[in-house]
Order: sequence, then structure tokens, then C-alpha cells
Amino acid sequence: MFNKAKKILIISAHADDMEIGCGGTVYKLIKEGKDVYQVVLSFNLKGASKKFKEADIRREVYESAKILGLKKENIFFEKFENRVFPEYRQKILDTLWKYRNKINPDVVFTMALDDMHQDHVTVAQESFRAFKDINLISYGYDWNRINKEVDFYTVLSEEELNKKIEAVMCYKSQETGRAYFSAEYIKSWAIARGVEIKERYAETFNIIRLINR
Repeated sequence: MFNKAKKILIISAHADDMEIGCGGTVYKLIKEGKDVYQVVLSFNLKGASKKFKEADIRREVYESAKILGLKKENIFFEKFENRVFPEYRQKILDTLWKYRNKINPDVVFTMALDDMHQDHVTVAQESFRAFKDINLISYGYDWNRINKEVDFYTVLSEEELNKKIEAVMCYKSQETGRAYFSAEYIKSWAIARGVEIKERYAETFNIIRLINR
């Protein structure tokens, strides 16, 4: 799948979702020469410390992207109100269709279909509708999912894991009150998933749709 893929699109409900869920894989894919794009649907202002504004979070996204090697011009922002994504389901679907047509990706990474966060699961469901004939993979967070089973692993090197951690740590606006915003936890999570496949570190995913053409 990735050998044939040229354009890869990452869908993020909130500004920090990609880095937490698949930052190591994104860094690996970019190193391999893939053309990676990201759509950020919300700045997550309700979840941020009140001293941070949209411009601050936008800057964090760009700082993180620079670490991962993601081109600034390949990042697109929308301004959906966070925590109420189900109210904007049709508009989110229309937005995903817009980027589908704009980018024409070969592979799409989206949120997990069993994620308990209402914004995440809405993005997952609408991605399922928007990218029916495109390879679709979901990334999720073990602490947020009902079903923690996975069926796709990316083995991470020490460098790739460290880049992921460095990218996540850019989000000072989001770290207050979130235990998973720690280098120790992120590394432990990667170790735990790596043990499942007898590797040192790994990120995990679910294949929603895989097309052999």
C-alpha cells in the first residue's frame, strides 16, 4: 500500500491529534519521500489553557510540523467549534470532500471509529463516507477507545519515536490536566505496542478499508 502511495492525507479533529496518534509514522513516511498533507478541523480552543489563542495554536502546529518534516504549505486549517462536532456532521463531510478533491490522496489516516470523544468519532464516521474508494486507516488513543484491538503496526526507531515526542511537546496549549502529555507516557505506550510484535517501539492502527488495485 505505502510502496505505491504518493500522496498521504492525515485528518485531525484537533490540532494535536496527528502527533499523538501517528507522529512517528508521519515522520517515517516523509523520510521515505512521501508527500504528506494534513487537515486540522479545529484549534481545540475549549480544551486549551485560556491564555492561548488561535494564533498560538497555529504556531504550535507549524513548530511540530517542522520537527516532523511536514511542509507548511501542506497543512490546511478549518475552524469547527470543538466538542460539538456531531452538530456539524454534514459540514464536516462537505469539508472532507473538498480536500479529497483538492489533494486526491492515495491513503488517508483518520480517527478511530470506536473513540469515545464525540469529535473524534464524528471525524471517523464522516471519513468513512468521504473516502469510500481510498485506502483508509485509523489511528486512536488507547485511553479513549472502547476496543483497543489493532491490526496494523508501524515499527518505530529510536529517532522516529523521539521526533514524535518532540512534536507532541510543542503543544503547550494542550498539556494542562492531560496525563498522556508526557514523554514518559508516550514512550511507554510505544514500548507496550512494540512488545506485541517483538519490536522495541511501535505505533498502531486499524485498517478501515484496504484496496488492492
